[in-house]
Amino acid sequence: MNIVVFQPDWGTAAPYVIESYVKAFRFLGHKVSSVSLKELADQSFVVNKIKSFSPDLSVFYALPLNQTNILEKLDALGIAYVSLFYDDPFIYLQQFGKDKLDLLKKSKWYCIFCSDTDYLQDLRKFGFLRVEYLPLAVDTDLFYPINAFSGCLEKFKCNLAFAGSVDTAPLAMRKNRMKRWQKFAVLNNRINELTDPENIIDAETLRRELNFLKTQMPWDIYAVFCRTVYEEVSSFLRIHLINAVSCGEINVYGNQGWLNLNNEYVVYKGTIDYKNELCCLYNAAAINLNITSPQLRTAVNQRVYDVCACSGFVLTDFRNDLSRLFGDLIVSYKNRNDLNSKIDYFLKHKQERDERAQKARQKVLAEHTYQHRAKVLIDAVSSNVIGLA
Repeated sequence: MNIVVFQPDWGTAAPYVIESYVKAFRFLGHKVSSVSLKELADQSFVVNKIKSFSPDLSVFYALPLNQTNILEKLDALGIAYVSLFYDDPFIYLQQFGKDKLDLLKKSKWYCIFCSDTDYLQDLRKFGFLRVEYLPLAVDTDLFYPINAFSGCLEKFKCNLAFAGSVDTAPLAMRKNRMKRWQKFAVLNNRINELTDPENIIDAETLRRELNFLKTQMPWDIYAVFCRTVYEEVSSFLRIHLINAVSCGEINVYGNQGWLNLNNEYVVYKGTIDYKNELCCLYNAAAINLNITSPQLRTAVNQRVYDVCACSGFVLTDFRNDLSRLFGDLIVSYKNRNDLNSKIDYFLKHKQERDERAQKARQKVLAEHTYQHRAKVLIDAVSSNVIGLA
């Protein structure tokens, strides 16, 4: 199969996810041609490039928001095209006009792949013809066990670590939002309730609240509402949980927003490189803490797969898809008390920690690499899109 992949230049994870899919497609024997967003700005160039390559399939991370005409071109050329959504798809869709949405809904060439079962159901109800479940995965070229005598392990060795950023001024962001939304008092107050830094609600409660509100407003306003909630609550949630750790020091890696925490047990270690350093951290830390983005309502995020591939131990906040993907191999917490209890227990039980980590690595290698995901994607497109069309 000939596959055109459109390369995103935005986001933290998106470029790496697409790069991993490119390698996986090639590993499976397919020919791949890449198109950058810069190239995409020249529609005639891209169309000529596509015609000369004669692809069977085009792959986007989410959707090309500023160059949507390419979707019409692909449809007219009879080329299957897919979106990979690894966060809230409606945040992207609400930026489309009705005509573009109708094209995507009615197209026999378009298919959505989504990692979150909540959104999967919503997309089908919204009218999309072909929606498939496709979780995240791991790139084993980037994440793998490191020899115990490697020098990089000593640099990152610690009992507890977290990698991720927080807004440098979350309270100011909240204040600015309240000013922007002041004409919409009811919605403004509801956002205040859901993102209150003095009363952080757990992920499952937030999920229930947002699912309830879905029926209370037009879908596009709801998407903007959710995006605003995610932006605020994400930093507050991370700060809340990191500050709650009471079992000793935690090393945090990310932006300088962490310097605003007045907590002697939180040790800010600076930024960390995804490709060259995260693997070392996941190998070296006794416990790798994971705090999932609130917009992933049921899905398991990238860090869980990456830590497991390193034979590292991950302690993650609960998501429904954990058992579906990993059985009982991954240890999860539901609140700050549960978090501290499990940190304390697993720091004292190294053998159980290591056994779980080894079994989780075996599970990831057997079922959750990007080669596995690429095969599922191609099989689904071949039978449900190309075959039917």
